[in-house]
Formats: sequence, structure tokens, C-alpha cells
Amino acid sequence: MNKKPFKAVDGPIIMLLAFAFMLVAQVVMSFAIIGVMSNPTAYEIINCIGMFVFQAVFMSVYLVYTKKRNIASTFTPRNKITIWSVLGAILIAIICFFCFIGLAYIFEILLAKTGYTSSEIGMDSVPAIVLLLIATVIVAPICEETIFRSAFLSGVTKVRKDEIGTSFLCGICFALMHMNPSQTVYQFCLGTIAAYITLKCRNVIPAMIIHATSNLLAMLMSLLDVGVAIDEFYMKVGTNWLIMILLCVAAPIIACVLVWLICKYLKKAEQKKYPDKYNLPRKVIWIDEVTKQPIYEGDEVPVITEENRIIQRGFSPFTGAPVLVDRLELQNALMDDYVRNNGEKTGGLGKKSYEKAFGIYFALTIALWFMTFIEGFIL
Repeated sequence: MNKKPFKAVDGPIIMLLAFAFMLVAQVVMSFAIIGVMSNPTAYEIINCIGMFVFQAVFMSVYLVYTKKRNIASTFTPRNKITIWSVLGAILIAIICFFCFIGLAYIFEILLAKTGYTSSEIGMDSVPAIVLLLIATVIVAPICEETIFRSAFLSGVTKVRKDEIGTSFLCGICFALMHMNPSQTVYQFCLGTIAAYITLKCRNVIPAMIIHATSNLLAMLMSLLDVGVAIDEFYMKVGTNWLIMILLCVAAPIIACVLVWLICKYLKKAEQKKYPDKYNLPRKVIWIDEVTKQPIYEGDEVPVITEENRIIQRGFSPFTGAPVLVDRLELQNALMDDYVRNNGEKTGGLGKKSYEKAFGIYFALTIALWFMTFIEGFIL
């Protein structure tokens, strides 16, 4: 059976459900953490296990939802991809990490100066380090990118056609979901770039690679105590405005230009080798008269002839006589109903449902982000 494309509402609903179930998992895991707080090694390991649980929740929501509704992502990993997009994603991750790190550090320092204290997962034991590496470099990139760059983008692109605005929106949602104020700036940058390359390559794999490479670089810096040296560097240059401008303004601008150029090349390479990925979704040409499910261009549909044009649609409740309808008129009515409920381009109920689901997600995540922010001043 051919899978249906995402509706606009499917993206934010998956994102909202994944976030809601993650909150439930966090509450459950908190009880396990409380019991081992006196044991530092066990505390670190339970925290790492919690990360696996959260990512499993993300992926489970996506798999169950898409299977139940028989829908397929626009940016599925099954789309073919060139080696250039893989290499380009690694290069973009390195560029972004070193060009955006200055902006992220300055934001973190400013938060610290206001009295905000962030909590980080410790890495004092070998088991914790191994688990954290697997969770952040392999599991999180796959699961989180599936939700944000595969599912959410597949929905939001039904109502938004501007790639830059769509990428920014995805980056904001990604940053808020993590509820980590000190990392918000970098997570926003990472989420935006990952969304942009996904739109260009029509595949979520480059975004997964960018996410994984970025997390790996961050882990290596932490393990090698490079972060301490960088902290000292930024403290020293804090009064040098020229260096600060270069680090916080010039470097991010350079990174954005380089990412734009690389993605532009990657799209050309992908279009040249795999043009089918960029074809518009097939049109709905028929609505099944029994199930009311759409049938797409290229699939078999009944041929309307004079013999089968008039069909029976039940019986009259008053006379019991068969109700006969013109099949062409019925199809027009069914198609109009489908467009009303799924016609994002015409501003129908599909768009309204999308706006409602997205609004709930955005309000929930921004409220919890501020709660975490306030908590950093209290604890």
C-alpha cells in the first residue's frame, strides 16, 4: 500500500506528542535519580540511561503515529543521497561549531553574570562517558532529527514555502525543546542549519550527520578540558571589543555565507543525480467512495463509463428505495470535502489544525523553558 504524504498538522502533532511523552518519562526517571543521588557514579549512569529513554520515546511516537496514519515523511532517509551531501554535512558541522561557538559562549557568560547556574551531566566515570557518547553522538541525532527535521518539516512545508523562515522556525522549536537556557543560542543555530540542509537535500541524513558531528566535537572538547581553556580565553578578551565583534558577529556571518554556498552546491548535485526527490507530490485524482481515502496520480482508479456512472449509495430512510447518484458529482463532492479538510494551500481546516497544534507546542515549550531559566537562579 502506498503511503500518504504528511498533512500540515501531522508535523506539529508528532512534535507535540513526542515532547509530552518525554515530560512523562522525565517525571518517571526523576524518581530513579532521587534514589541514587548519594552515589555519584550511579547518578551519572542513570542520567545517561534517561537520555536513552527520552530518545526511545521520541522514536516510538514517530513510528506509531506514521504507521497508524500510513504516512511517509517528505525528507525520509530512504531518499537517495550523494556522497557529496554526506561530506558537505561534516564540513558544515565543523564550520558551524567553530564559528557559532563564540556567540554561544558569550551568551553563556552573560547568563552566568546575571546569577544563572546551569546543571550539566557529569562524566567522571568510564561507563558514564561511554553511555553519553553513544547517546549524544548516535542515538540523539537519529531520534531528534527524525522528529524535528523529518516529521516537523514535512508538515510545516505544507503551509510555508520560504526556506529561511521555515528553518528559523524549526531551529526555535528545537532549542526550546531542550529546556537548557545556557545552550539555547547554539541549539538554535544548529537546529536552523540542520533544517536548511534538509530542505536543500530532501533527506534528513545530512542533518543527522551535522548533529552527530557537532555533539562529538563538544564531547571531545569537554573530555580534553579544552572548554576550560576556552572559558579563560573569553574571560581575557571580554574587554577587547574588536575581538568580541569578530567572534560574535563576523564569524557567524561567515558561517552562514559558507553554509548557503555549500547547500546551494549540494542541491545542484542532488538534483542532477536524483531529480525525482524534487518532484512535487503526486496530485490526488480520486477519492475512494467507501473509505474516503485519497488515491494519487499514477495509481489505478475506476474508469467512469455510461454503464457505471450511476451508482447506488444506500437506501432512503423514508421510502426504502435505493439512492442513486451520479459518480462524477459524487467525486466532485468528495474532492471538495477532501480539500476543505486537507487543503493547506487554500487555508482550509488543515491549516487551522496545524496552527492550533503548533501553538500548543510553542506555548508549552516556551513556558517550561522559562521555568528552567528561573530555576537556574533559585537552585
